[in-house]
Amino acid sequence: MAAKAQQLVFAALADPEAPASGGREFVIGVRVDRSGIARYLHLIQDPNDPERSPRPVGGRADRAPHRTIAELSAEACGNEILALLADGVPRTFNAIGVELLDHTADTLAGSPYDVALWRLVDERQLEQTLDAPVLFRLPVARAF
Repeated sequence: MAAKAQQLVFAALADPEAPASGGREFVIGVRVDRSGIARYLHLIQDPNDPERSPRPVGGRADRAPHRTIAELSAEACGNEILALLADGVPRTFNAIGVELLDHTADTLAGSPYDVALWRLVDERQLEQTLDAPVLFRLPVARAF
């Protein structure tokens, strides 16, 4: 019998309970329900996320980044995510996008980066928090 899916928690709807350790609790191998609105919870920004660089006068050269990004392979995107997280610092999907591409999570939703992120979670190469803003990191034993 398959394990019951856990639900991501949106802090505005429920007060998350602080783990006994005082920090955020990371899980690995926990099946997460990503149906309905829960499919967007990993897009929520943390107040400490890095900011995008200022837009140049006249706008960016790539006026349709979602199309350019869609041409990338999820495997290559996954390798970039793993390389970024190798420093052991947990990040939101938004922070990952800003640091890798200077694009926020809303631009990357449904992209090969989004596919790669959840593939890495499913393959237990990443662990995550279950409350928003959702943080991702390499499993502690794998962090360099």
